Amino acid sequence: GDMYILKKMFVQRPYVLLRRKLVAGTRHAGQDLFQGRRVADLGSSLGCFALASMAGGAAAVLAVEPDPETSCLLRANLNRQNRSRLEYEGTVELRQAAVVSDSERSTTVSLGSNLERTGVYASSRPNRNSMLHGADSQQVKAVRISRILREFRPEVLKMDIEGCEKSIVEAGSRFPGVQELLCYWHFDHHPMLRDFKAFLDALRGIFSKVDYESTPAVP
Repeated sequence: GDMYILKKMFVQRPYVLLRRKLVAGTRHAGQDLFQGRRVADLGSSLGCFALASMAGGAAAVLAVEPDPETSCLLRANLNRQNRSRLEYEGTVELRQAAVVSDSERSTTVSLGSNLERTGVYASSRPNRNSMLHGADSQQVKAVRISRILREFRPEVLKMDIEGCEKSIVEAGSRFPGVQELLCYWHFDHHPMLRDFKAFLDALRGIFSKVDYESTPAVP
């Protein structure tokens, strides 16, 4: 999965290419996706999108990842040495937390372990811990989307938060201050096509242009 993401981010560059079509004829057409903007990467995993933001000259980057082990790798990838290599002069903030909708009342959420029932590392699904729920689930801090939007004030927002995107939109978030939203839809969590269409319709009620790109399933 990680090699797929690296290829997707830095070779195929879907965010840049699809965005060109979306912003054509708008006030954002002449503006770079990252340059000088505040970028929030929710569900950062190993930090590919955050690194792309830094390389693109973002003014500030917020990377949020719930899994403790993945967060350690994320912190290493976004360390000061790598920032220097990218000649990045903006600010970087890392948070270990699970982003949830404003309707969520719990202060913690259960995160599945990457250990199989036998106690052996699930090497076939690295960094996919939130999809492996079981008796050994761990509790991680939850942070509501409204708090992220209020405290960090992102202009560009990327969400890949294991299906919680749906509940965030259903709970009525209007994404104040966000000029561009890049969002994953997890058919493994929400397989019904009508739910996906309803999600797009809801976004069209918030943003002037909405489009999507199909991607193959990641093993």
